Amino acid sequence: NLAHRINNPMHHILSAQSMMSNTIQKIHDRLSLLLSEDEEARTVLKLFEEDIKCLEYNISTVKDSISRSHDSLEEIYNLSGIEGQQFRLVRLSDFFTKLKVRMEEIIGLDKVNHIPMETNGCENQQLVCNHFVLIVAIEKMMKIIFKFESGPVSLSIAAHFKEKDQEITIEIRGSRIFADQFSLDDINMIRLLLTPYHTDFKVFDKEKIGMIDLSIPTDINLIQKEVA
Repeated sequence: NLAHRINNPMHHILSAQSMMSNTIQKIHDRLSLLLSEDEEARTVLKLFEEDIKCLEYNISTVKDSISRSHDSLEEIYNLSGIEGQQFRLVRLSDFFTKLKVRMEEIIGLDKVNHIPMETNGCENQQLVCNHFVLIVAIEKMMKIIFKFESGPVSLSIAAHFKEKDQEITIEIRGSRIFADQFSLDDINMIRLLLTPYHTDFKVFDKEKIGMIDLSIPTDINLIQKEVA
């Protein structure tokens, strides 16, 4: 299927990268054995070590780029819905880590460092969702919130586990109102992403505070139903 056609070339490239790293280490070890201990030999070895470090850095950069490309392709694959809904289990703390990385890309590290992400004791709870789709939906929200130059906005993000409802609510709170920033098209687009994964989305204002609530299921039976 499409997922395998995406993943297989990536795995081959990563395997080749690992083999190259091992080969470089072998070259270094052999040079160390072959060269004598005199000053000239140490100078030669030092030159080779500088070249080896350069190669290792470049390989590491390629590996990072491949990993990011793989994640981007996985995201496109999941958003396409070409193979139907793709539910996954993801721990809340892991989701917040992924979300923070994405937010750093769109609004900058400095702003993200000022946004608290509180798990409120449910960091190990499992979300039943498609985290790629969920992150893209929140990315859309963040771009809307930070698009308007109506003054600075401070945000906070907090999660609450509702055992009875079998869901985790992620609450995004802002220091200014949100509702008038979201057009009907914006809301419909976000809901189009989230509804297939049983995730409810609300944006509203309470006095002068902007509020967004995301209700994400924790019921593992949703995955079992999809498999069936």
